[in-house]
Amino acid sequence: SDRGLLLDVIFSHEIQPQLRNSGAKFVYDFPQEQSAYAQLQATQPPVASRFELLMDGIELANGYHEVTSLAEQLRRFETERTLRRFRGLRDMPNDPSPFSQQGLDLPPCAGVAIGLDRLLMIACGADSLSAVEMR
Repeated sequence: SDRGLLLDVIFSHEIQPQLRNSGAKFVYDFPQEQSAYAQLQATQPPVASRFELLMDGIELANGYHEVTSLAEQLRRFETERTLRRFRGLRDMPNDPSPFSQQGLDLPPCAGVAIGLDRLLMIACGADSLSAVEMR
């Protein structure tokens, strides 16, 4: 949605720069527009069970509780595809997950993705990702 895009721009251009040299910070309770496949909490407004770990304003980790309902996953996936087409971006292929192929809901699950290149960048004191070449 336009709101999600606007929130991304505000966060990346206004908030993240203010977190430089601030150490480790967790950002959580993301708006649903910024959490395509994260479970929503029963709050008003609804927020996602999602977090990011930032170190000096650089995102190192992103984690969330996965939506387990196949019907809800498919609905959100189609919403994402519609937004991508509207923005002129490349379309995404259908989900090849064995659960979706069998029409099953997922078991309860969560995960965290860690940017090793970003972690290395911070550990080396580099100013940008391009200064840390991964081979």
